[in-house]
Amino acid sequence: SAKDMEAEREAVGDAVRLTCIVSMPLSLGLCLFSKQILELIFAGENEAIALTSPLLSILALSVTLSCLVTVGNAVLQSYGKANIPMWSMVAGAVAKITLAYVLIGNKSIGIAGAPISTFFCDLTINLINFYHISKELPNPVKLKKTVLSPFLSAAISVIAARSLFNFIEKGLGESALASVISIGAAAVIYLPICFVTGAIGRDDVKRITRGR
Repeated sequence: SAKDMEAEREAVGDAVRLTCIVSMPLSLGLCLFSKQILELIFAGENEAIALTSPLLSILALSVTLSCLVTVGNAVLQSYGKANIPMWSMVAGAVAKITLAYVLIGNKSIGIAGAPISTFFCDLTINLINFYHISKELPNPVKLKKTVLSPFLSAAISVIAARSLFNFIEKGLGESALASVISIGAAAVIYLPICFVTGAIGRDDVKRITRGR
């Protein structure tokens, strides 16, 4: 309403960045630790875990995209473009149904076609939404700070956690304990890494601490 383009850009950039900071480690963690997480929840169901963990690993890649759909929809509605999210979700649904039909029917892919089609559904929605957002906001938000830095932070912490898991499991032979320690370690080191990569900066700290 104030036509303050710079404030708009900052608001959209912060929304996308915060969403990526929260969702990306969860997405990558669920992808790399799908089997271990299922073992913690469904102990003893080895056959079911063996079948579902690869599917969960694929589905996990949609976590961030799914979260960004909510952000994109909200931004477009704030611009008075509520019809665009509706049509983008229709396009995503068509992409999902079409891909699911084709991929699940392929014997070499089978049921894995379901999470794959979900990924492309969310990707389609985001591409349409953020294309229209870029038309409302001519100079785009900084991709490095909003997306790449959170992704790098998440990747470093999750890969470090996976390496720690492999080391502990070899030493103790106890998968459940190794999972809990490794995931906990990832959570502890993630925030400092975000500061190092620039995903979180001094301005964010000032905002949280009200300038102190």
